[in-house]
Amino acid sequence: MGQAGDLKIQIYIKKRNKPDNKERIKQINQELDQEERRIQEYNHEIRNIELRINKFQKLIKYYNSNIETQKVEKENIKQELEKTISQLQKEKKRLLSENIEQEKIRNEAEKYLVNSCYAQLKFTLDCLKLQKGYLVCFKN
Repeated sequence: MGQAGDLKIQIYIKKRNKPDNKERIKQINQELDQEERRIQEYNHEIRNIELRINKFQKLIKYYNSNIETQKVEKENIKQELEKTISQLQKEKKRLLSENIEQEKIRNEAEKYLVNSCYAQLKFTLDCLKLQKGYLVCFKN
């Protein structure tokens, strides 16, 4: 520094040592300390807020991921249900067709049994008539 700089330092030191200026410097330092504490408090609050923001971002990411996972699972379940429904409908059609076929067979069997029973009854009746005819012949 040059002489002008030294002179300014000397003037500052002299003025600093004056009682009025000492008091003002003390007051300024107190105000600076208070401001420093406020700044530290604000910084602490900012860190807390940033931590909460980070926590919420992680939660949002987790829930979004979870929602996507649930959507995929739901779609998979839906596809499985559709596949099962399709299989059940095919099975239902097959069983209905089989039931219709069995109904036809049952109807044919009933007709056969009715015709068979009718034929057997008719044969029995004819036999009885013949026996009655023989009996009539032997009595005469």
